[in-house]
Amino acid sequence: MSASVETFKLQVLRLQEAVSSKCIPNSLCPSCRPVEERISHIFARHDDEEFTAGSRDAEGTLTIGAVAHILSESNDCPFCSLAAQAIVRAHQQAIHKEFVKRKRKGRAPTLDTTLVSEILSSVMEQRRESIEEDTLVLWQEVDVDNLRVNVDSLPTKGSISVWMPRSLTDELNDEESEIFMDRADFEKVFGKPVDERHYVPKPFEGSTRDLERFRACFESCRRNHHQCQKHDGSENGEEESSGMPSRLLDIEEMKVVSTGTETEYNYIALSYVWGRQPFLTLLESNWSILSRPNGLQVGKRDENQDKEQAGSSLLPLPRTILDAIDISRVLGLRYLWVDSLCIMQDRLSDKMDEIRRMHLIYSNACLSIVAATGDSAQAPLLPIDPGFLTDSYVEVYEGKAFTLDRPEFSPVVEFSTWFSRGWTLQELLCSKRALYFTPERTYYSCESGNWSEDFQFPLPIAEDSIEPKPELTYTELPHVLSPDDGPKTGFFLGNPARSFSDYTLLVEKMSERAFTRDEDVLNASLGIYTTYLFSHLGTSVAGLPAKFLEAALMWQPLGRVKRRDLDPFGMPFPTWSWCGWVGRMHYPFFETVDLEVKTLREWTILAPREGSREALQNVDGGAVLMEVVRPACPGNVSFGTAAACSIWVERKMPEMNLEWKRSSADQRIRVSVSKDGASPPQGKNMTSFPTMISSAILTTTASTAHFPLAGAEAPELPGRNGLYFFLALSPDDPESIVGEIKVDGGTLAHYFFNPDDQQRPDSAELLAFASLDFKSEGFEGGIMYLNQYSRLGQFSAAFTESLDTMEDEEKDMAIVLWIVRRGGVAYRVGMGYVSLNEYQRHMGPEELIFMG
Repeated sequence: MSASVETFKLQVLRLQEAVSSKCIPNSLCPSCRPVEERISHIFARHDDEEFTAGSRDAEGTLTIGAVAHILSESNDCPFCSLAAQAIVRAHQQAIHKEFVKRKRKGRAPTLDTTLVSEILSSVMEQRRESIEEDTLVLWQEVDVDNLRVNVDSLPTKGSISVWMPRSLTDELNDEESEIFMDRADFEKVFGKPVDERHYVPKPFEGSTRDLERFRACFESCRRNHHQCQKHDGSENGEEESSGMPSRLLDIEEMKVVSTGTETEYNYIALSYVWGRQPFLTLLESNWSILSRPNGLQVGKRDENQDKEQAGSSLLPLPRTILDAIDISRVLGLRYLWVDSLCIMQDRLSDKMDEIRRMHLIYSNACLSIVAATGDSAQAPLLPIDPGFLTDSYVEVYEGKAFTLDRPEFSPVVEFSTWFSRGWTLQELLCSKRALYFTPERTYYSCESGNWSEDFQFPLPIAEDSIEPKPELTYTELPHVLSPDDGPKTGFFLGNPARSFSDYTLLVEKMSERAFTRDEDVLNASLGIYTTYLFSHLGTSVAGLPAKFLEAALMWQPLGRVKRRDLDPFGMPFPTWSWCGWVGRMHYPFFETVDLEVKTLREWTILAPREGSREALQNVDGGAVLMEVVRPACPGNVSFGTAAACSIWVERKMPEMNLEWKRSSADQRIRVSVSKDGASPPQGKNMTSFPTMISSAILTTTASTAHFPLAGAEAPELPGRNGLYFFLALSPDDPESIVGEIKVDGGTLAHYFFNPDDQQRPDSAELLAFASLDFKSEGFEGGIMYLNQYSRLGQFSAAFTESLDTMEDEEKDMAIVLWIVRRGGVAYRVGMGYVSLNEYQRHMGPEELIFMG
């Protein structure tokens, strides 16, 4: 059986059905009796204004059973069954991760409440140890392992709020689950209709996706939503017409057609997962077949042909694409764009041309179909398990039925194979309308709102407008829009003041995703960067924005990472860029607007001259002619202003030998400088700037410093294993802590040895590139969490305690890279902070440093 996310979701559904079916109606267990008593009190005095929604720690919030009790196989309490379903839904990603591990070890687990309880017990034990060490926490001891319940929102919202135990959550993720009362029961008890603004689920039963509903929604959106009718275009000067795909599928004649340059087409784009199983793709050898009428229907294997003759040109269309064709017909559009059939897969120039315009292809599409129902192109889109479309009600008190809230839009989509793939982030952000197909629901999302099967609505629906319209507006129909955040939530695309914040979020989201080929990591973000960020942040240098290079160098791993292989041109990704490593990354900033980083270095970016990449790959010890591009960024960089660094120069380096090798790890680059290491001479202003440079070496003239190291106990945070904290000690006083560096175990193993061994690095060479005042108002105001109880785990307790004893002048911190040298090139190990005064006292002589 497959361990895919989508198969697992079906197993979770069966588990929830089993939990619901075994409960005894109206018979609550002793730990849930306080809930029963509170419901009884509210039903008796339902008009009393004392009943209002409360928080986890509100006076009227109740404590019920522990997780082990609620998930017990023998537990037949109806309220516990609803709480058990809430637990499984809230933590299904963690359960799935452990479930997959066990399957890979051949243990073939059965997903039941016993297994869930076992998995969550391990998570709770780790978190519980952290809570017990936290002397500032004032939580009730029983709150650590038990659920909390507030019933007082029943008269207003028709719902009961449930909070997970403290040992299963943290300060950043403490949203409640909601259990809703049946609509008819609510009206009978409280003598009034439900308030639609609170989105009480309607009893909905079905076995198929309601495509007619979404067709009407799509048509109404196209007629009435002016915001959705705007083409996103590009901030890099590209015309919208350049975003028209070179080819489209004509689903009336079932063939591939060339679009030309004169005609604009209304088309739908498909976003999906290819998977590993081969299927029909467009090749030079089958273009003549697929471009004929009904050419897309000839993909049937001839059993008399051998495999070489048949090839992929005779494989049938996969189920995902066939269903997308049917959906496009229902939506009323003739043309469909599918990358596998509209890009010549065996012609590199064709692939690169389409990749460069991919963001425009999706933004110019009338709608994108998102296929998030499986882990391959063979996954069907239209079938849906009826269990997902049926609210499972259980009688909790005096025959009154309750059900778990419907699944929320963003978590449903984000927990899918589709969302984990690298290319789909660009497709998501650039699509102005999308129709999502998931195992649980179908969602329509546009720039104006979200819909799903859970919400009935009259049509047409128009945007709010000053002018009176016959159509109902969103404010007149607040209940027809899903209140859930969509998958795009968090991005402020197009807002110059938020560009760097969008960039950091882009890095975090992209680093979480999987790529079949390492070199795709930059191409998959090229469209987003070109469309929304380039004009504000400048050229992307190996994934880092040139105008904010110092701040962009401050990325840190969230767990163990490993070295990424070659870039699209066969060069090694640099270690100083997040894209040089495989694993989750983030930036230490809580907020970047008004954060001031004082730059300490003038960087020079060495990049291959356009058109010389092939020669560069084959060079072996000879002199290499390179373009040198440099954003001049003196002084303070404030991320609230977009043009902090705008001066570029072109110049030649001193005589040097560079050797780029396609060998293992980082042993690909060798540098030797023939002259005395002087800085490159001044040059001339550049007149044009590339959008992205994938291969680059950073150079700077600087003095490094060596510091002794000592290990520090890392903050406890769920899901961030494999991080190591090193205290930087004063070379003059080994007892004095002057800084801290955070490194992951994968990087340590790459450069040194297994970090789990007792012997670890006892000293580090540090390169300061910027400074940040730790005593500044902005810093203390929450830009970073500077305390031993840090939510984001930025600092160890030992370092933050040492800061309390520092004089103010010592709190001006140099932002440093821990580097190691190999063959004359410096490589990044980690990033951290060291007292600037201490660093300057122990600097060595200036030298020209090459960062690879």
